[in-house]
Amino acid sequence: MSFLKGFKKSFGVLQKPHHSSTLSIRGFLHSLLVTLVVVSLAFIIKPFGLKQLEASKLTNTVITAGGITFLMMVLAQFLFPLLIRDFYEEEKWTTGKQLTQLLIMSALISLATTYYLYSKGLAAFPLDALILFGLSIVPLGILAVIQQNLLQGKFERLALEKNEELKRKGVLNSENPLNVLAFRGNGQKLNLIPNQLIYIRLGDVSEFYYQNMLGVEKSSLNIPRQSILDELKGHPQFEVFRGDIIVNVNAIRQVTGSARGYDIEIARIDELVRVSHKDKKKIEKL
Repeated sequence: MSFLKGFKKSFGVLQKPHHSSTLSIRGFLHSLLVTLVVVSLAFIIKPFGLKQLEASKLTNTVITAGGITFLMMVLAQFLFPLLIRDFYEEEKWTTGKQLTQLLIMSALISLATTYYLYSKGLAAFPLDALILFGLSIVPLGILAVIQQNLLQGKFERLALEKNEELKRKGVLNSENPLNVLAFRGNGQKLNLIPNQLIYIRLGDVSEFYYQNMLGVEKSSLNIPRQSILDELKGHPQFEVFRGDIIVNVNAIRQVTGSARGYDIEIARIDELVRVSHKDKKKIEKL
């Protein structure tokens, strides 16, 4: 029974949120870092038949292998996320997906580099590729779990600090708090005092959530995104998150943190806004 509980607990880690570095500068930097590690290990350990090579040939071979490694990392970090968007959706990224991504990278690097070395008569393909990939599975699993724990602790701590800051801050108002916001689109209209507006979900038909004497109301308007942004100029309490959510920062109940980053709980609405990692600085500046 204890073994079963341990297995369920281990499997549960794979369902926890995790930070994704795909389609980001961090992903590019990770690609450079992995390439540097592969090149350094190749020079130090000289696996396969690299020890047989003269210094000049060794350098050229290792640098080429490093270039192949970098190319495989870029494919995994940038091309695949564009081709399989549903899998790589940032809001649903988990430790399990992170481990899958790491294993994909390892498989690509193992296959591509050993095939290159095989073409030079230095490796047995695909046997060496399978051995190299197999040796990476356990370390990558440990790495994914360690990453999750470190990021979870980091963002939980930062979220607590941010909530304490928000408690000490007053209400953020527009330059003219009574200046009416007038949203118009395709014969529809919505007039609001700035701090009546709680948040907007942008789309082909944008959804406006606002408060009045009866509680919280919702209106849907077919209005261009840029028209909405233009109307909110001069109203610093509104922040755009993820590119499709506009939040009145005065309506933030609290900020929560996970290994994926920050989430925003909006007061008076049963809504949790998952913030893109690209927008984390906006949270930290609130």
